Amino acid sequence: MECEAKKTFQEQLTSLEKTGQPVPMIRLTGDITLRNLVVKRVETDYIVLENSATDGTMIVPSNQIVSLGTF
Repeated sequence: MECEAKKTFQEQLTSLEKTGQPVPMIRLTGDITLRNLVVKRVETDYIVLENSATDGTMIVPSNQIVSLGTF
């Protein structure tokens, strides 16, 4: 079941990558919250996020992401 959840999560990330729209909130382990970042690339073990306001890029390990979206 865990493998299916990971596949669904990867599909969700890929969908966000295709839209090019900023993700309002990304929560990471350690109570870190990222806001309004665009998913630029999705790989098996990490995603590349970009802040369109600053053109800054961040590489985040997929296993560090707790949730995506507005909640």
